[in-house]
Amino acid sequence: MGINVGKGKGKGAGGATQKSGTAAPSWLMSGSKAKEVANEHQEAAEERKLNRDKLWRYYLKPEAAGRIFFLNGDIATEGEEKGSFDIDFVEEHKVTSHGSKVPSFYVCVSRTETCPLCEAGNFASFVGLFGIIDTTTFTDRNGKEHKNRKRIFAAKGQTIKKLAKKAAQNGGSLAGVMLDVSRSDSRSATVGDDFDLVGAWPLEALGKKIDPEKWEEVIEVPDFAEELTYLSAAGMREKFHFDEPSGPGYQGQSNESPYAGGDDGGDDALPPAAGPDEGDGGSDVNPDSIPF
Repeated sequence: MGINVGKGKGKGAGGATQKSGTAAPSWLMSGSKAKEVANEHQEAAEERKLNRDKLWRYYLKPEAAGRIFFLNGDIATEGEEKGSFDIDFVEEHKVTSHGSKVPSFYVCVSRTETCPLCEAGNFASFVGLFGIIDTTTFTDRNGKEHKNRKRIFAAKGQTIKKLAKKAAQNGGSLAGVMLDVSRSDSRSATVGDDFDLVGAWPLEALGKKIDPEKWEEVIEVPDFAEELTYLSAAGMREKFHFDEPSGPGYQGQSNESPYAGGDDGGDDALPPAAGPDEGDGGSDVNPDSIPF
């Protein structure tokens, strides 16, 4: 619903307050211009509210460190995908809005129609999607502490290769693997570039360590189709104020739901490293033995 904005008392034809013979300042708005800007602010507020309900991306500041464990990440053992992670992948754009320090991510639609973000020079990245639990304690601006938060871990090529080695050390899977992660500097991957294996535990035991009653929800892999933000080309043009494309090569809007899947990277398997026995379940694992 749009915001109703009146023309304003004493406003001239341009919608801004004017003294006789004095031009109105460009930043003073009323009428149709004020209504347009007010609606833009309302749409932005609604999007922020919607995004608050979505999982956050895992992110490390430069020179920061954290401890995480993975909810998925099996490596395929047969077929063309052998040696690659059997996870969801996606092509996506990173967009940082003016005045915001936190970027947003949008699924690239170039597989089904002309992508306005691609045409604008915002090149898409191909990332693998993992669900993780971030065990690092975080204190918000109100002084409240948060810990064991579920996050999306979006990994690019080099990070995928590093994680594949850790998965190989756990018998071919990252599920239940706990890593100490650090980020060297501002040029390093935002998810970190150094990964040290802490150990591996059954997901059930890890979930019960966090919440004995709702442990199944704790270890549930995110529904990436719901968590990622998809806009059609028309939706992107409207949101980012792109002009309607035209000319040779333009593809009309497609109603087909885009699926971005595949595999990337993955080194040859390494000999399994010694570590906690994963077993068939977590009922026999002492939660106090899990280091977080």
